[in-house]
Amino acid sequence: MAAGVDAPKPGTATPFAAGLRAAGEFRCAGCGYGISISGELPRCPMCGKEAWEQLQWGSGMLRSAS
Repeated sequence: MAAGVDAPKPGTATPFAAGLRAAGEFRCAGCGYGISISGELPRCPMCGKEAWEQLQWGSGMLRSAS
């Protein structure tokens, strides 16, 4: 594995590594810092880790259309 990328914990999704192209919302696997991105995943600006977990769409509250 790349330096700074921890092995995934049992029962969790495999983290995305910094440098991969991705789109969506992610949180740092190290400190929980959140980003919204369309492009190359960076190294976490808060803790320096290189592992990201993708957040699931639709997990937040939705507004009604009315």
